[in-house]
Amino acid sequence: MPNVARSASLSIVAEGLTAAYGDRLVWQDASFGVNRGEFVAVLGPNGGGKSTLFRL
Repeated sequence: MPNVARSASLSIVAEGLTAAYGDRLVWQDASFGVNRGEFVAVLGPNGGGKSTLFRL
């Protein structure tokens, strides 16, 4: 994961997430990490892929 610093305090780590609807690629090789005690918000326009991210 190039943009997520690995540490013992990481509570959630997701790497290499990819999602598609038929031939339409929605997410490709997405990665993220959430540190213990952090609050995270996922913001974006309607149809931006927020719900798709949480279904992965």
